[in-house]
Amino acid sequence: MEKVYLHALSTYVEENRYLENYYSSRQTIILLNKVLKRGALLSLRNQRKLSKSNFTGSNYISLCDYDKRNLFHKDDPTYNSYNVYIRNYLSLMFDSKNIDAVVPKTVNISNKDLEGFRRMEKLGKDKLCRYSDLVDEVQVKDKLLLTNLIGLTLPTWLLINKKASNDENIYNIVYEVNKIKTLLDKYNYKLPIYDIDSFSTITNENEVEKLILVKKD
Repeated sequence: MEKVYLHALSTYVEENRYLENYYSSRQTIILLNKVLKRGALLSLRNQRKLSKSNFTGSNYISLCDYDKRNLFHKDDPTYNSYNVYIRNYLSLMFDSKNIDAVVPKTVNISNKDLEGFRRMEKLGKDKLCRYSDLVDEVQVKDKLLLTNLIGLTLPTWLLINKKASNDENIYNIVYEVNKIKTLLDKYNYKLPIYDIDSFSTITNENEVEKLILVKKD
């Protein structure tokens, strides 16, 4: 597989802040529709959301370098963008060719306390250097067109209920995949959808059934 970058469509909302391993189908579809409609990922500044803040600042977009998904911060053996974001949200997959990405300087983990959050938000606004506490993160300035979009990844593990029957789990995943495919078709995107862990395609019921049999073992 070619070198790819992934961008998670993070649907974190305040009312779900206490729910771990939560996948919001409704919020995911709303966000995906916005991105497909505009044909690009935009920085906060280009979205005119300057009242919001994040660790990449207002001018940059965060991506995960898939090749570095097994690299972790020295202070936490589980902490990277792949584990925190990509495995928990629907993600857009880009061919890295022709993408001018910046590799940030790695800093101490910033999500442990309020002081860390404030420090990272300040570093995100730095105009001379890019910083991140995620060792597998790269950043793109201003805008990333969907011309390099080659697929999507779905965290199917969040849609599988081990207490439910295989038929129920197949239905839930196929239903979600079909909603995503319908939206892609609306904007004329013919793209594969992959399970994030196995990277097997999940475009039909047979493929989903094979996936579930493996994951429930």
